[in-house]
Amino acid sequence: MNKDKIMKPIIIIAVIIIPILYSFFYLKAFWDPYGNLHDMKIAIVNLDEGNEGENLGNELVDKLKEKDVMELVIMNDSDKAQEGLINQDYYATITIPKNFTSDLNNADNSNRKVTTITYSPNQKNNYLASQIINKVVTTVETELRSNISRKVVAKLTEKLNEVPDKMEDISDGATKIENGTSQLQNGLQQLSNGTNNLNSSYQKFDAGIDSAYSGSANLSNGLSALNSGADKIYAGINEMEAGTNTLPATLAKVGELNSGVNNLNTNLGTYVTKVNNILLAAKSAGMITEAELEGLQTLGNGLTLGTNNLNTEVQGFSTKAQKLGELSNGVEQLKTGMLELKQGISAARAGSNTLQSGLQQLSTNSKLIKNGTAQLNSGAAQALSGSEVLLDGTNTFKNEIDNGIQETKDQLQNIEGLDEYTASPVEVDENDYGEISSYGIGFAPYFMSISLWVGSLIMIIIFYYDPEDRFKILGRNAENKYIRSGIYFIISVIQGIVLGIILKLGLGYSVTNLGLYYGSCILTSIVFFSILQFLVIKLGDVGKFLGILILVLQLAASGGTFPIETVPKFFQAIYKFMPMNYTIRLLKESLVKVDDGMVRTNAWILIGIFIAFMAITIGVDFIKNKRDKAKD
Repeated sequence: MNKDKIMKPIIIIAVIIIPILYSFFYLKAFWDPYGNLHDMKIAIVNLDEGNEGENLGNELVDKLKEKDVMELVIMNDSDKAQEGLINQDYYATITIPKNFTSDLNNADNSNRKVTTITYSPNQKNNYLASQIINKVVTTVETELRSNISRKVVAKLTEKLNEVPDKMEDISDGATKIENGTSQLQNGLQQLSNGTNNLNSSYQKFDAGIDSAYSGSANLSNGLSALNSGADKIYAGINEMEAGTNTLPATLAKVGELNSGVNNLNTNLGTYVTKVNNILLAAKSAGMITEAELEGLQTLGNGLTLGTNNLNTEVQGFSTKAQKLGELSNGVEQLKTGMLELKQGISAARAGSNTLQSGLQQLSTNSKLIKNGTAQLNSGAAQALSGSEVLLDGTNTFKNEIDNGIQETKDQLQNIEGLDEYTASPVEVDENDYGEISSYGIGFAPYFMSISLWVGSLIMIIIFYYDPEDRFKILGRNAENKYIRSGIYFIISVIQGIVLGIILKLGLGYSVTNLGLYYGSCILTSIVFFSILQFLVIKLGDVGKFLGILILVLQLAASGGTFPIETVPKFFQAIYKFMPMNYTIRLLKESLVKVDDGMVRTNAWILIGIFIAFMAITIGVDFIKNKRDKAKD
């Protein structure tokens, strides 16, 4: 086989498919990374002990399973999970604490605690993986917050619904206060009337106290006089007592006299009888006459009668003497009683003095009490007036409470379903402008532009700088440079078309406008070639360096990956001068959404760049040819 005939087509085909190799395989590998996370392992360490028959840790694990995004390895050994993270068995570990449920269920209390789920990604293993997992964790965190908000608001709503009942209790209490205030007002009215009467009566009482004080002075004077008389009586009793002191001896002699008279009377009767007997005997003897006998008998009878009378008198005198003895006892008792009377008078005088002093103090205090009753009367009147204000206030308070209860009930109707609302108070209605269906579509314009830039650069290096000069019409020594440029542009067009076809068929994406799509690929390819043709062919080694430098700058300053606003200011400054900026925008119009204004703007800018570099290239060739002819 002829080596040149085989290698030339192979090289040409290789040059044409170089952009495809770069774009296709890179985009194919990362076309939808977020849709292929099932083999990424994450360790879930659930230490939640639950609370009151509920385990929110298990519910969280179930939710992660429901998402079915990554492979979850459930375990309860933190050390084992950490070991797997270090050994890169897991991209991340998620640890649910043991108090997870109890802390969350306590969210509606004042001693609430913030529970912490520990998310530990191995960023050294793969940083983007940690970002992807973090997005999933953030989504779950948002759902947890939503659920907790719903629970807390539900409990608060339940408690708020109890407020009207509590307020009705307050209203009942206000009714009792109102009734009590009414009774208080009645009582204060009676108190006011009573204080009026008390004030009036106490004036009379105060006058009576003054009169009593004057009477106590007279009483004290009378007791002094009584005490003086008692002293005189006591002195007389002492004299009487002195007289009665001789009565015992006298009474003893009277007793002896009475006894002697009794004996005399008894003996005298005996003697009279004997004398009568003697006289009878004497008469019988004739010693005396009858007349003398009768005279002597009469004398004896008279003597007997006299002794009897004497005995009677003596007995009467004895009785009187005994009375005198009793008188002596009475005098003694009188003396004792009089002494007690004197003591009583002394005590009465002391009591009178105390009474007088007390009445004097009572008179003084009575004036104070009189003033106090007047103040009490005034205060009772003020209290009565205040009770009227209090009654009006309690009426107003009860009415306001009743109105507040009704308003509260009306307002509480507005919080029905608030728990569900707080769980999702905002719904984001995503209405995408220029919706991108996959990660790869978003990056395709960027990598297609890079591929076509690299393809143009490789095409020039292989064809133009071929040391064996196998492609004479495309090499440095080509006789007709315009034909050479034309062929290069044809290959560029083929590069763009083939790239567009292979990517569309191989990656299976759809385009908004097929003509715009292929036109954008062709325009991008020929614009990049026009730039690199001038740089590499016309400027030589300097141009090669500039071609690579511009490529590197465009990687950062074209806005193909991160927004241009997020890169350093230098790249933002050169952003508008980077041709890849406009090719990416034009390709997005064909892949995502057609905006005629954007298409025209970017297309005309690229056409302007193409014309400018072609004019410069042709101008340089024209000047160079003119100089060569002049030398010849």
